[in-house]
Amino acid sequence: MSTRSPEEIRGSIERTRHDLAVSVEDLRAKFQALTDWRRQMSEHRTAVIVGATVVGFAVGGGIAALIGRRRRA
Repeated sequence: MSTRSPEEIRGSIERTRHDLAVSVEDLRAKFQALTDWRRQMSEHRTAVIVGATVVGFAVGGGIAALIGRRRRA
């Protein structure tokens, strides 16, 4: 059996409620920061440009290869 008074239990519940609210707000802020694609693009501009260039060359090369095959066939 618990020897805590009702006031102590209420206080504990309020502290837990407050801690949970702070944790939820912290999680919400982290989630928004991670899913903000404009900020991510801005922070990782060089990687985005390099990635777009590689994808462009790969797609362009694939298209050129398909066109070359059709012309030979």
